Amino acid sequence: MGMSPLVPKRGGFMPQLIFDVDQVEKRKPEDELQSKVAYVHTEVLDQASGETQHTLMIPVQFHKYGVYPDIKKIGEIVEDTKLKREIYYRLRTYIKKLSPFLVPDSAE
Repeated sequence: MGMSPLVPKRGGFMPQLIFDVDQVEKRKPEDELQSKVAYVHTEVLDQASGETQHTLMIPVQFHKYGVYPDIKKIGEIVEDTKLKREIYYRLRTYIKKLSPFLVPDSAE
């Protein structure tokens, strides 16, 4: 007897995350790693119903050695620990793959 593919195994809803990089700028004050900050518009959808559960704008600091989403910003809106962790790691992977192509919007 198998489970329906729409029913989550551990309860709760199955999240679908939609990311969209809104803006990229150099970190201020500038540092020796030439860190940048990407502001990512994030939507958390319930995969079964398609309803939007959360909408966030998350700043993500990144440089050649790492990617660091702002966990405090995520925690201000999302209370569920598992969902916070899921957003954090998926967003980190998303920016890590895009980072070579993310350049600051304006030359300051």
